[in-house]
Amino acid sequence: MVILGREVRDYMADMIYTDTMDGAYKAARHLIKKGHERIGFLGRSRERTPHRLDGFKKALQEYGIPEVPEYIHPYLQKEQDVFDVLDRNVPACKDIYQTVTLPTKLAVRSSTCGIGRGPFGEKAASMNDLMLSEKERQSIRSKKATAVISFHYAGKAWMELHLKGIRNIFDSLGISIIGTTDAHFDPRLQCRQLESLRMLEPDILIAMPTDNKITADAFRRIADSGIRLILISNVPDGLHPGDYVTCVSINEHSHGQNMGHGLGEYMSQHNLKHYGMIVHGADFYATAQRDNAAKQVLGEECPSLHLCGSVRFGKEDEVYQKAGDLIRRYPEIEALYISWDGPAMEVIAALTELGRTDIAIVTSDLDYADAVNMARGGMIKALSAQCPYEQGQAIALAAARSILNKEVPSFIGIESISVTSDNLLKSWKKVFKEEPRQELLEAFKENPNYVSAVH
Repeated sequence: MVILGREVRDYMADMIYTDTMDGAYKAARHLIKKGHERIGFLGRSRERTPHRLDGFKKALQEYGIPEVPEYIHPYLQKEQDVFDVLDRNVPACKDIYQTVTLPTKLAVRSSTCGIGRGPFGEKAASMNDLMLSEKERQSIRSKKATAVISFHYAGKAWMELHLKGIRNIFDSLGISIIGTTDAHFDPRLQCRQLESLRMLEPDILIAMPTDNKITADAFRRIADSGIRLILISNVPDGLHPGDYVTCVSINEHSHGQNMGHGLGEYMSQHNLKHYGMIVHGADFYATAQRDNAAKQVLGEECPSLHLCGSVRFGKEDEVYQKAGDLIRRYPEIEALYISWDGPAMEVIAALTELGRTDIAIVTSDLDYADAVNMARGGMIKALSAQCPYEQGQAIALAAARSILNKEVPSFIGIESISVTSDNLLKSWKKVFKEEPRQELLEAFKENPNYVSAVH
């Protein structure tokens, strides 16, 4: 038993209550320091508010203000009792009653962090739900399972760390990766690659869809073949839980919140007012959830900021032109939200060409190029970093459980981390599982504001 609110004497239990004596003392002292001397005390009962009254009297005594019995009323039980006291002691208030409506401000704290949702509204499960016993591990090793992987595009640290995390688990379980493809963000190429991978007859196929509509038929053939399908971030059209083992992503809601907070806080600190958004226009629930979470943060928690305009892109090679058009249309823009780091680098190129390197950028995903830009004091001021190595491990564990026909949640979400230049080196170690490169350390030396971060 834990007793809350008031001290109960002679009872053996944990108790949590407020230091009301100190609160009343500070309140009375505040009024005295403001020059007030005729200060009243209104309380419900001496038994319920003894410490408050003691604190009030302590302040009067400390500052040499005499107690006036007519001003001290600790036994007020009803609302009318309060009115009667006020009528006797503050008669002028009868003539100045008024109603004032005060504005409210939403103060968001970490206890309301976003709940990640899957494409069908399911709550994100944790990687902790996927752990295997040693007996289960031995059983998986005996099956000598095979797997193939279809990435939407490779060559980025995000994919490489996914693959590293997958291999870490698969190698320990004797699961062989017999094929890996790179679709270069071309959905039709991915369809052909999926067909080739299907012909290898693997036990497991892991894939990041490039387009939910164009690739839908190819993924349907995979699902109907009996191959255990593990999806990364998105679910192609027409597939539902039961057609695939699970979808593994991050908590896109908190990912977007990190980005929204990063942009809002930077703009507030630097007295900036006008921003724009460059968001992914494809029908991906994951990036849509991320972008909408950022919009919610900026709209609810940063009412003084003004969204000038927003543009959507389908492919990264569209971003350069669209970013330039946005800035030419709204030259007052001082900061930009961009869905992830690849498009962000295109935006930086466009803004550099326009001579607008004064614009701050907030984006997602930690890679070498954006890390160096941030370290040098470049345009990227904050980002939300996924933990792709852990996502890869979650993918592999989910696949392994499916080999044993064990239950696997239909959606698994991994938390992201907020990154600024202040915690960049520490975040690099957490995401990449290695010490920062020397080139990254050297980049800090080009930014006089953060030279100390190297040490």
